[in-house]
Amino acid sequence: MSAALSAPLLMLAVAAFCDARWRVIPNGLNAALALGGLAWALATLGLSGAAGAALAALAVFAGGAALFSLGVMGGGDVKLAAGLTLWLAPAQIAPFLIVTSLAGGALGLSFALWRMGGALAAGVPAKDAWSSAMRAPAPYGVAIAAGGALVLTAGA
Repeated sequence: MSAALSAPLLMLAVAAFCDARWRVIPNGLNAALALGGLAWALATLGLSGAAGAALAALAVFAGGAALFSLGVMGGGDVKLAAGLTLWLAPAQIAPFLIVTSLAGGALGLSFALWRMGGALAAGVPAKDAWSSAMRAPAPYGVAIAAGGALVLTAGA
């Protein structure tokens, strides 16, 4: 793995920590990830490759914005995924999205079960506990960071 790829990995770790701890991914962190990714794309892929990376990031942002409008993802999560896309080679984008989706599903289910267990222990009826657990948000930035780190380090 190149030393330059340590930067996005560190930023992903910080984003995951912030999202898990406070349910917020700082805008400055997302901006640094995106600007660093754009510089990385320009340096490694050239102008036309960087333009392609920017279009891919825009597509990821648009898809994330649609999920945000449905209340499925937070705004910081959308910006994190789009910014990370700038660091990826074209062949890494689909694996990143797939791994992130799988990690997000596992994260969401584990959080729902954990919350449901707590509600049941507190005497909440099972139907109400499940309904409440499924509405509570999970820190999806953790799944994005896991997917990104796995794809960035694959084959390193």
